[in-house]
Amino acid sequence: MNQKDDLRALNKSDAARLARASIEAFLSRLRNRGREPDQWEAHQLMRAITLVRRRDHVAAINAVGLAIVPPAADATAFAAVQPYAPVPALFTLEALFADLCSETSQAMH
Repeated sequence: MNQKDDLRALNKSDAARLARASIEAFLSRLRNRGREPDQWEAHQLMRAITLVRRRDHVAAINAVGLAIVPPAADATAFAAVQPYAPVPALFTLEALFADLCSETSQAMH
């Protein structure tokens, strides 16, 4: 079984927890390094948050995985594709994630 099969084998609540934990770990990594996300990282994190909202947790986990690995050896490859796309600040991504977690916890009660 490969990694994608392993993720698909997770039950829905485990996949949801893993998706949220993956996003939180990546945001913590940025915060601990004292830096803002680059365009590629921000794009993938926004995708991951959106996918969790849509309850596509496996795709969200994969998006966080993509955020870790730049699209090419040079992390500017994505910036060349979308040079004028705004890059949300770490604070903004953390606020969106906190909002997502708040929605999730309210839905569970």
